[in-house]
Amino acid sequence: MLACIPRRVISGISYRRFGTDQRENAAWIGNLIDVNPPVWLQSVRIPNLVLLLLVIACGLIAARLTWSWVVPPPFLPAASNPNPGTTARAAIDSEAALGQVGRWALFGRAKPSEQPIDTVQSSSLGVRLEGIISGTTPPLVMLGVGNAVKLLQVGSEVSPNVVVHAIEPDRVILANQGRLEAIRFPKPAALNTAPSTVPPTLLSGGSETNTLPESETPPPTRQSILQNPQSLMQYVRLVPENRGGQLRGFVLHPVSGQTALLGRLGLMDGDVLTEADGRPVTDGNLLPHLMPLLRSGQSIPVTIERQGRPMHLTLNLDALR
Repeated sequence: MLACIPRRVISGISYRRFGTDQRENAAWIGNLIDVNPPVWLQSVRIPNLVLLLLVIACGLIAARLTWSWVVPPPFLPAASNPNPGTTARAAIDSEAALGQVGRWALFGRAKPSEQPIDTVQSSSLGVRLEGIISGTTPPLVMLGVGNAVKLLQVGSEVSPNVVVHAIEPDRVILANQGRLEAIRFPKPAALNTAPSTVPPTLLSGGSETNTLPESETPPPTRQSILQNPQSLMQYVRLVPENRGGQLRGFVLHPVSGQTALLGRLGLMDGDVLTEADGRPVTDGNLLPHLMPLLRSGQSIPVTIERQGRPMHLTLNLDALR
């Protein structure tokens, strides 16, 4: 500490504080402490900028040491010689990951162009259209596949890679491995006959015979129903009857010009069919169950509602002879 005090200051202090008697001691101390730096050190001058840089460097070193003490560095295992097989496998996995990202629909997918239904060709799958119930929700279709009859809806599988694409009033569109094909009702034999052009004749009583108008389609015969039971659906429309939000039955309506057909079977326009052969119409297997009975010509007991009153009838195709 005394080395930092100039010699003259010490001499002055000695005169003032130590008194006259102790001048010699103060002078001896001043001679003992030589505070003057060496000559070579007096000639060295350190610029202020260098001093500033040294201070900053010391601060950075101190901060790094403090941070390494507060947060120790993570332990890294010693690097080993990389396995070429592992490196190649990692590269393959990276490419697979990039390919997977490319398949993601980050911005949506473009809607595939659909084949116009108007240009659909007839199907060659050998599937038969047995019947269509378009009034239900969803609409149902009855298709004959081999010896079986299936009741299907849109989206149902007919056979492997073949599904129901759309149900229309007169045909069904199938998607066969993505290609649209149409199945239509076969034309009954009676539809191939030309309408009669013979003019009406007068009976002896002067009355005119009742002939079918040219706009009417001749009714089906028993033989045509036996050969093609689904043709009956072309003469009778089935409209669902819902009560309380549930299907109760089907209202029977003849197509244009076929009112007499229902009468020959013992039915009337507006009858509500609720059961057939002991099964309710809500049974999804009802139509497949009835088709073999119609082909064999058996009588079918049915339950209907006529003007709100239940009635039991028997449908007999012999009435169509």
